[in-house]
Amino acid sequence: MVLSDRRDLFTLSAASADIGEIYQQIAIGLPKLGFTNVKNETDHVFGEHNGTLLDVLYLDMGDRQFWQVVLCAGDQQATNDQLMDAVRTMISNFSNL
Repeated sequence: MVLSDRRDLFTLSAASADIGEIYQQIAIGLPKLGFTNVKNETDHVFGEHNGTLLDVLYLDMGDRQFWQVVLCAGDQQATNDQLMDAVRTMISNFSNL
């Protein structure tokens, strides 16, 4: 099992009431990327893609600034990278949030 992660700075736009709106959109979007067993918890969203586990969480730095952390655990680094990049792209395309 290989554990991989990606970290990015994330600014919550004024259009969003709170980070929960981002978690909700991620939970809606993951099945469209082929993820199953998607769970939207209070402080993270996770799902499974053909045996590879993925988790997205935001660490609050204040003033609507967060660390966006995408974690992936699977059998192959290349698969982890592909899934994490797909999720990060999905999140960056949330135009209304």
